[in-house]
Amino acid sequence: MFRLKRTFQAITGIWLAILLPLETLPAKSYQIKQVLIDATVRQDGSLSIRESRTYEFRGHFRWADYRLPVRGFRSVEHFGIEENGTPYRLSDTEEPGTYTLQQSENEFYAKWFYRVSDETRTFTLSFVLTDIVTVYRDVAELYVQFIGEGWDKPTDSVRVTVHLPSGASRDQIRAWAHGPLWGRVDILDGQTVLFTVAPLPKRTFWEGRILFPTELVPSARKRIAREALPAILAQEKQWAEEANRKREELRKKMAARRARKRALMPISLLLSLLSVGVWFLLLVRNRESATRRFSGKYYMDLPAERPPALVAYLLGNRNVGSLAVLATLMELARKGYCEIEEVEGERQTLFGKKRKKEYIIRQTHPATPQPLQPFEEAVLSMLFQEAGDGKTLPLHELANQRRKLVKWFKKWKELLKQEADKLQFFDQKRHKQQITGIFLGLALILISVPFIVLAGEAGIPLLVAGAFIFFGSLFFNTVSARYASEVDQWKALGRFLRKYPPDSMKQQGLFERIDRLLPYALVLGVSVPRIKKIFQQIPEEQAVRFFWWFHVTRGAGGAGAAFGEALGGMISTAASSFSSATGAGGGATAGGGGGAGGSGGGAG
Repeated sequence: MFRLKRTFQAITGIWLAILLPLETLPAKSYQIKQVLIDATVRQDGSLSIRESRTYEFRGHFRWADYRLPVRGFRSVEHFGIEENGTPYRLSDTEEPGTYTLQQSENEFYAKWFYRVSDETRTFTLSFVLTDIVTVYRDVAELYVQFIGEGWDKPTDSVRVTVHLPSGASRDQIRAWAHGPLWGRVDILDGQTVLFTVAPLPKRTFWEGRILFPTELVPSARKRIAREALPAILAQEKQWAEEANRKREELRKKMAARRARKRALMPISLLLSLLSVGVWFLLLVRNRESATRRFSGKYYMDLPAERPPALVAYLLGNRNVGSLAVLATLMELARKGYCEIEEVEGERQTLFGKKRKKEYIIRQTHPATPQPLQPFEEAVLSMLFQEAGDGKTLPLHELANQRRKLVKWFKKWKELLKQEADKLQFFDQKRHKQQITGIFLGLALILISVPFIVLAGEAGIPLLVAGAFIFFGSLFFNTVSARYASEVDQWKALGRFLRKYPPDSMKQQGLFERIDRLLPYALVLGVSVPRIKKIFQQIPEEQAVRFFWWFHVTRGAGGAGAAFGEALGGMISTAASSFSSATGAGGGATAGGGGGAGGSGGGAG
């Protein structure tokens, strides 16, 4: 039952590793759900437009804008914005409910302001484009780009309704749509033409061209004294033939893709299921552990006499950060090989000199030397021979020798590895199982690429299975069976130090061995505020007696809290210095495009 529970926990962790990135989508984004345009052709050749844009916001937004190239018409007039029937007012204050306008010879620009967070809002723009209808001798033409290429977001649905003046029959109206091949144009009657497309990709125009009798716009001023109908029909015929050819090519491609999908999907599913089955077999074998495991919530003593750096290496599955170096420093200080002194210092800043606590590490020699591991001797050598002057080292000097210490840290981790290999922390068989799982996952991901290219969805099972196996293999337990119970105990000790009520720790005898536990607290994930909180419960004389190697120049204030505050400050400074120095963490038809206008915009 216990083994089954751990397997379930591992699988849950794997799914979280795969699915959590989906929850970390950009904190701020928006979509354009729908655009409804109602356009009316007036008898003077102008076009009155009401454009309702529906945005779905994720995060905080305060403005949106609208750009319209002045092309194919004379000017933009009577511009206004409203929301739910409430008009916005023209103002430069950038307050919610206001908008600004800029108009040049080549572009009309509007920007409106609001306050929104995780909502869906619809804004309605109204304006008139003057002299947009061209009247030839034989026909009148409305050629307008309802949505231009300036939108960097796709639109889920676009619906444009154009109303013509009365006086023509349906047979006298001709209309074409230009843009995505899946768009539609429908002449509903002698006064209404409908243009629809869903979806409209980003940076893609959607435009319409309508021909109607010249008598419908008797007051139009944009007139050209020549016949245009034959040339327009020939041009649209050419574009329609090109669109039909592309549609046929697309139809054949989609048919071939569907055929490949039917052929490859069973192979993809079978290969994915077999791979997942093999991986689960690896997982079950990997989860086979020592017959006896520690299952308690807390452990209140050191599970083994082992240097804290090796504990970090064991728990980190061969990975260690800069806190392992700091923990080794504190362990060396406890053994009498060095002392740390807090002093008042001055640091030069852009605003002058600033008083700041400094920490000096001094080399000492214990009365009774204890045998040191090679990685412990390496820390002493780094502190006093490579970075220091042979006897002392100000902690802030570490940052000035970053390049040298980054190389040193790599060699130091190799010393840890050599000692861990001697102790056989990690099981080679389990490590091979992990590597096998990782390569199996990568292989499936690579195989999924040609499947997706050739057959789309047929590659998805391979991709999902590959990601599942790859990330899942990272959770494989590679610790040797004989250390499994010890690992559990170290983790339980970490939980004890992190979560157990500090005022109850005295009853468990913790304060009598706090000097032994503190170096391990750093590699077990105990935070500095938590360490300070623990020291609030320790009498000052006891704290000073146990941590004789840490010298505080200011008064302690009669309680362990002040000493703990100073010790916490030193740990924070040292952790930052070691982390910086070593480079390690602390842990329609295809043609067209010539229509008037062509809007663009965004939101922010």
